[in-house]
Amino acid sequence: MKFNKILHAILALLWVYTLYLLMNNQGMTAMYLMSIGMLVESVYCLFSKD
Repeated sequence: MKFNKILHAILALLWVYTLYLLMNNQGMTAMYLMSIGMLVESVYCLFSKD
């Protein structure tokens, strides 16, 4: 359960950084970061036992 909260906190920071990149006209970097975040979340859901 503790790992779940840590992972979600890291992903929330990732989305905040993605928003920052978009506001600074770094769209392509933001898209790469967003796709990495979605992949991590999907792999976590695949192996999670919740």
